[in-house]
Amino acid sequence: MSRIINRYKDRKTTARKKGSGRSQVIKKSEKQSIHNTLKRHPQMSCDDLIEELEDCSPETMRRSLHTMKFHFKNPDIKPELNDLDRLLRFHWADFNCQCDFAPVVFVDESTFQLGFNKNRCWLPAGYAPLEQNPHPLKVNVCAAIGLFGKVMIDVYRQNTDSKVYIKILKHQLIPMANEIYQEWGYNWVLVQDNARYHTSKEVEIFFKKNGIETLPFPPYSPDLNPLENLWALLKHNVYKREPTSLDELERFIYEEWESISDDDIGSYVSSINRRMCETISVLGDSIPY
Repeated sequence: MSRIINRYKDRKTTARKKGSGRSQVIKKSEKQSIHNTLKRHPQMSCDDLIEELEDCSPETMRRSLHTMKFHFKNPDIKPELNDLDRLLRFHWADFNCQCDFAPVVFVDESTFQLGFNKNRCWLPAGYAPLEQNPHPLKVNVCAAIGLFGKVMIDVYRQNTDSKVYIKILKHQLIPMANEIYQEWGYNWVLVQDNARYHTSKEVEIFFKKNGIETLPFPPYSPDLNPLENLWALLKHNVYKREPTSLDELERFIYEEWESISDDDIGSYVSSINRRMCETISVLGDSIPY
């Protein structure tokens, strides 16, 4: 503060002289080298760039990247909604916003890829993330959660179809959901998205035969599915361990699933009422999640 007061006394201004202050850590020519490197290898982390190009702190490197208008981006999976999609989403949220979601079980599937440890990359503003390897080694994961926490998880290597889905329902989801929700005195209800194997004739017959009640779900609505938040957390925890084989990938998925608390999962599910209110407020458009 005294330095600023003295500066004002001497020069009648608090502004510093042009060119005064700390010199730039990363020079213009070095920034050009960073720019060229990221064009070839956009998934390099700040630590990678520091090791290869510059000797500076990660904070300085990130600050320089931002001034160069680079952003660390995730692939954009926001669905394109048409007027009918928005209308269906609005009516679904409006109809269910006052419902009790305690007996609801959410089920969903996701893919975990081997070698997909960095799903974000540094790209100039306005550029879309690069496409990944179209044929990676991968496993599929089916998980179910509810307000009381984890219900079940299954990791498998075959593609998901109606037969695989029915097998998971029959041997894992239904027994586990019955055990959990009978203890709480609820008849549980299943929420699933509109994937083809969820809505097939075989699955519909299986539900009727086994007395499974389902709650219809609006199309293109990952923002209304709390499992999407769980997938993000689970993938982050698994990928940072850098599995080197499919067996290791499967093991890490199960271990990280067990490490997530039921309270955290319950908080994801309890956010559904807030999500529906936000969906209503934007007339069915997509919301952050």
